Amino acid sequence: MAALDLAGRRWVLRILWELKSGPCKFVELQERCGSLSPTLLSSRLRELSAALLVQKEEQGYQLTAIGQD
Repeated sequence: MAALDLAGRRWVLRILWELKSGPCKFVELQERCGSLSPTLLSSRLRELSAALLVQKEEQGYQLTAIGQD
């Protein structure tokens, strides 16, 4: 249920889609998502990190093994 709740939030699926192709810096990810505000992007990345779907590395944000599945 928690995964479905998270996936149903606005912009979450788009963020995951953009990270599917590889690591991405915050600003680049924001540009790829178009009209997504930096505040909302930051919030969604925190939620995805807490759910162990995304992690922040030197190259930028990327999907974890769980996030790739």
